Amino acid sequence: MLGRQGYTTSTRGLGEGDYIPNEIGFIGTSAAAPLVSGMAGLALGVNPNLSNRDVQQLLIASARQVFEDPDTVANGAGFAHNHNVGFGIPDAGELVQLASQWHTRDPLVVKSFSTQPLVMIPDAGLRLKVEGVTVPDHLKNIVASTTMGLQPDRPTNLLPMSDEGMVVAAIAKDLTGKGAMIQRGTATFERKIQHAADAGAEFVVIYNNVDEAELIRMAGTDYSPIPAYFISNADGDELVQLMKRDPKLRMQLSMESVEHVFEVSDDMICEHVELIVDADHSFRGQLRITLESPSGTISVLQRLNHDDSRGPIRWAYRTTRHFFEPTAGTWKVRITDQDPDEIGTLRALRLSLMGTPIEDVDNDGLDDSWERRHFGNLRASGFEDSDADGASNAREQLLQTHPKVSDHLFRMELLPIDEDQLQLQWASLPGHVYEVMGLSGLGRTPKILGTVQAHGRYAEWMIKVDPTDQAFFQIVDRGMP
Repeated sequence: MLGRQGYTTSTRGLGEGDYIPNEIGFIGTSAAAPLVSGMAGLALGVNPNLSNRDVQQLLIASARQVFEDPDTVANGAGFAHNHNVGFGIPDAGELVQLASQWHTRDPLVVKSFSTQPLVMIPDAGLRLKVEGVTVPDHLKNIVASTTMGLQPDRPTNLLPMSDEGMVVAAIAKDLTGKGAMIQRGTATFERKIQHAADAGAEFVVIYNNVDEAELIRMAGTDYSPIPAYFISNADGDELVQLMKRDPKLRMQLSMESVEHVFEVSDDMICEHVELIVDADHSFRGQLRITLESPSGTISVLQRLNHDDSRGPIRWAYRTTRHFFEPTAGTWKVRITDQDPDEIGTLRALRLSLMGTPIEDVDNDGLDDSWERRHFGNLRASGFEDSDADGASNAREQLLQTHPKVSDHLFRMELLPIDEDQLQLQWASLPGHVYEVMGLSGLGRTPKILGTVQAHGRYAEWMIKVDPTDQAFFQIVDRGMP
């Protein structure tokens, strides 16, 4: 029940029942579902003709990333996405504005492709490759374990290594263009990896500090900024000694996977993608399953976990990471067994692509007639931002705006957080630097309060204020640094 003040006033002793965060913790899908449902209701309020697909795409178009996440990438259509919060947090105000001008989507088309490869999944697929003229055979392809975060779904570069010992504090040297060799102990895995990343390392190899062969999963590393492998104490000690004798030694993080390719000729603007996997593995949680689109965007459909049941048996995985990308081209399925001692077989795959058909001879996700009308040729791409207004050409096509005329409206909102704290929020251009100016009271000289470099279509600044004072603020766009 909705109270007169706009929120539920009775929750049977479970707190105030407000729809904003409180001491209980309004989190997870229990919080996201009602909030996003309310946004959908607002969109339907200004445009009752919206379908569920329209609302889904409005939520994507109005979303923005507000948390730093090393998994965030721009997909082939220029939309930022990660596996934790998807396309980000929707902005209700922008969603309503977009809904009022929305062009209803064309009918949905589904294209499906099946195969029955019946191939073995290589056991213990995480491998540290070591190259050099002095490397003995038993160190050339070392079995490893991994973190819970970023993975080398494509092999890393083959790099020289720097022995950094145990690493309990920041690394002073520059590790750009190198990997870091680090011993386990004292500091957490997450801190060791972060220190190496801060020093510029591309990846980390951590070796055990006790004489045992067990390969452990490095916990607490979900948001580590670079990939890392864990190897045994014996292998690590021997590699460190070898590095001292052979400065030309190189290492690489790689995966030995089973891969299947689907060649797709249908030109569509992609929406949801479904992959049904039928496998017989005695410990399904050991498997990492990824799908790579023709644009090169990789979706992680299943990551390493503790599910000890068999399978996955005819299991359907769905991903939104490829929304608005072109569908034609090569789709790659990779399955990697990330733990040793259990084996399995891939029996069948079924890939289903959902989207709207277009004419797209250059396979860039832009309808050829739309592209010719606005550019006069087919040399643009969906990923590009031709008018530098923060919106990719694919987004401009979705919203039916002109890709060569900036739609950027420089405006600022003042949002009260509490009695003495405000949030300044403004529409920004990615990469631009903004000065936050402020003055307290009329007739005084404005001061620079700080600078912000924008990473998306919105930027913000938090500021403490005196509620009894008159405060004025201005945002100045200083352009690219």
